[in-house]
Amino acid sequence: MQENRAASRLLRGAVILTLAAVASKLIGTLQKIPLQNIGGDGVFGIYNTVYPFYTLFITIAAAGFPAAISKFVAEYEAVGNRAAGQRVARLSSLVLAIFGLILGVLMYTCAPLISLWIDNAHVIPSVRAAAFAFLFVPVMAGLR
Repeated sequence: MQENRAASRLLRGAVILTLAAVASKLIGTLQKIPLQNIGGDGVFGIYNTVYPFYTLFITIAAAGFPAAISKFVAEYEAVGNRAAGQRVARLSSLVLAIFGLILGVLMYTCAPLISLWIDNAHVIPSVRAAAFAFLFVPVMAGLR
């Protein structure tokens, strides 16, 4: 009986996560339609050019940190050492903020080089605008 309840909760959780992933992808897809209609092909092309660079840099900035941080904080919390867990969270936030700042500055300053690689100087302002996300996104990923 206990196994059936655990399996049922696990299945329910998996279904909820699946529906959330589908909804997230749907929202991501649907936001592109008005962008294409309002901005036209040029704007949509710039978006599709800049977005992969943004996701690459975000992945580099936050890869593995959220899982590692939550593991260490949970271990400290489990043994009753709340101060150590908070110290890990603060230190990791600082490291992620510094790393995000470095990657943001790198992406901002390399925008002309990126535009040369893809042979489109129109993407420079968009790459530079996306670079500002690195001031917030890595820390948010770590706190997640």
